[in-house]
Amino acid sequence: MLIEQYRPVESEDSRLEILSEDVPLDNSLPAWEVGYELAESLHDKLQLDGEFVDVQALVRELNIAVLSRTLEDRTVRGCSIVGPRHKATIVTNDTWSYAGSGTATRFTLAHELCHLLYDRSHGQRLAIASGPWAPRGIERRANAFAAMFLMPSVLVRQAIADSPDPISDLSGVVAVAQRLKVSRRAVIEHLYNLTLMSEVVRDELTAAGLLGFLTTYVSARVTWALRKS
Repeated sequence: MLIEQYRPVESEDSRLEILSEDVPLDNSLPAWEVGYELAESLHDKLQLDGEFVDVQALVRELNIAVLSRTLEDRTVRGCSIVGPRHKATIVTNDTWSYAGSGTATRFTLAHELCHLLYDRSHGQRLAIASGPWAPRGIERRANAFAAMFLMPSVLVRQAIADSPDPISDLSGVVAVAQRLKVSRRAVIEHLYNLTLMSEVVRDELTAAGLLGFLTTYVSARVTWALRKS
């Protein structure tokens, strides 16, 4: 992929270059806290509008290529490639557990955007695979960045206010998740981090969501088996 995305002349989009910043990992600060701060700072610069964050549109505007590839390692979410002689690229892994999910794809794009913007020295090349092989702190920061970038506080509060049900109910979480186009699990964890949800409610909703997923999965498998027979 590095060879495929190589360019003989400098090809990095000027806007992407302007937004990029070398932010070394500071082990004295919680990685999630730094990730949240980076996402909020980027929102201040971009001033995005709408009821949800259209990360796909932003990636296109920044002239970042998005490729889909089949990688042997199923634990890898995706990859990031960028540099003076490389086309800025996000690669999604077709064999990843959540490949094909719209919300997971949006999260992956936001996660890899963090790597492209903040995990390289200015003007230097970056090639990183997001998964267990990547530095844990870097991955935690990128995950936190993705959560806050896709769910900025102002949109979260608007979604909560417009929800027909309270966020202490799973139906309320579903309404917020659908509004922001993210997963239920991501919403639950994010609301907890924003101190909008207690630990007890978070654990209850996580368990309820898991039970609902398992019920739907079993039902789908039974239906498939009956059709096959």
